[in-house]
Amino acid sequence: MTEYQDLEYQIPDRRQFEQLIHLISQSLHFPRLKCRKAMEKLGRENYRCLVRDNRPVGGLGFLSMGQFFGGNSVETAGVVAVGIPPQLRGRGVGAVLMKKALLELREKNVPISVLYPSTVAFYQKFGYVIAGHQFAYEMCLPMIPPAKSSLKMIPAPDVIENLELYREIYNIQARCVNGNLDRSSFLWEWFMNPYDKEVFRYQVLDRGKATGYVIYTQGCQGESIKLLDVCALSRETALGILEFFRGHGTITASLFWSGGPGDQLLKYLPNAGFKVSDMHFWMIRMVNPALALEQRGYPRGLAGTLHLKITDGLIPENNTCLQVEFNQGRARVTPGGKGLVTLSVEQLGSLFTSFTSPEELSLTDPLEGDPDQLDLLGQAFSGPAPWMRDMF
Repeated sequence: MTEYQDLEYQIPDRRQFEQLIHLISQSLHFPRLKCRKAMEKLGRENYRCLVRDNRPVGGLGFLSMGQFFGGNSVETAGVVAVGIPPQLRGRGVGAVLMKKALLELREKNVPISVLYPSTVAFYQKFGYVIAGHQFAYEMCLPMIPPAKSSLKMIPAPDVIENLELYREIYNIQARCVNGNLDRSSFLWEWFMNPYDKEVFRYQVLDRGKATGYVIYTQGCQGESIKLLDVCALSRETALGILEFFRGHGTITASLFWSGGPGDQLLKYLPNAGFKVSDMHFWMIRMVNPALALEQRGYPRGLAGTLHLKITDGLIPENNTCLQVEFNQGRARVTPGGKGLVTLSVEQLGSLFTSFTSPEELSLTDPLEGDPDQLDLLGQAFSGPAPWMRDMF
């Protein structure tokens, strides 16, 4: 493994980027054309590679975005397309790549990093921890109960050309959920305009005001409908959306979409009307804990001061004591304090997203600290279960 410790870590030049496309396509079993389009869309400047003899021997991409926690957006680096060629796996190349990537993010003061793992155990070595879900649902359209809705479903305009129309509705819903992405203009285009499928968009109007939307793709007759995004800001809106898709039941039998454990559409379906067809974990890494704690939102009535002692086996700067003072739903974070609760970055990550509580965490990974401080810790990170609709 030591022979790979001194590999050069860099943004690929144009020739190396072509080689990296081939490497990642092979490593991740992505069709070459699809891989090329995705990587070119993200841009060469957002990829990093390890180079040996002027050729990439591994690489990954960074996706700049935010994630909503406690109603506030926290700056986030999504890690995508981590690829190591088959002949070099198990030799430490991936470890070198991830360590250098995390040190770069820390140097740039990125608060957190998130990814969907191909192998959980690999990313756990670098401080990532399971911190949320994505559920894939399948709905049987003929099983949707009829609902009389006075709301109008009208064709909606292109997402990018009318982004604020969609973003306003989306952000109202996303701020209520831990883990939903704060999408940049790039991400809206990335997720909502697949290059190989026709996209259909409808807006829901309640007395002339937009209260929701659906964005979806469909195949030939009999093929399932795939929801790319759905938002409903009221019960009537959700029922109107379900009634809209119920009308497709004579042409196709099923609808697929991704959501959370308490997805808004599920509330109005009979138990026999849907099933969970798949489930994914996503993982978080506390890259700069102080900044992450300061950017997150908290219960508005929460008051008090946490005295944390953070430990990190990879990023030396994170081994520190922090004083976290809560007021009006925000936190003021300063170095120092009494260090009354000792937390690893992994433990903090599980709590930060509201994926687990201090009590649950202590069953398998005991927390050390003052009982009153642990109670305050639990109150600070209480909230809805974290999930993401978007896959990257």
